[in-house]
Amino acid sequence: MPVPPCLGRDWLVGNITNSSIDTSTLTNTSTFSGTVSYAGFVYSTSISYVSGLLGNTSVGVNHGSTVGIDGQNALDGLVAVLDVKITTIPKNATKSSAT
Repeated sequence: MPVPPCLGRDWLVGNITNSSIDTSTLTNTSTFSGTVSYAGFVYSTSISYVSGLLGNTSVGVNHGSTVGIDGQNALDGLVAVLDVKITTIPKNATKSSAT
């Protein structure tokens, strides 16, 4: 079975959650979660898709008539909101002045 096309947004969410995101089935109630680690840090991420921030349109999109897949709009009107928390900090981590 072929993998459905997905937007870059859903590729990112899929990598964070280690799952395949089917763009065509997403709604404003879709949620995902995942945990990833790097350099001893562990990050836990909760993702919610939200509507009402962007239009479901191709208007205003550079090459909007050619960006959409299978005649669909270039934007589907959904925004993935990522809530990222650091759940583990390695013992050898240094403090940063950045906040």
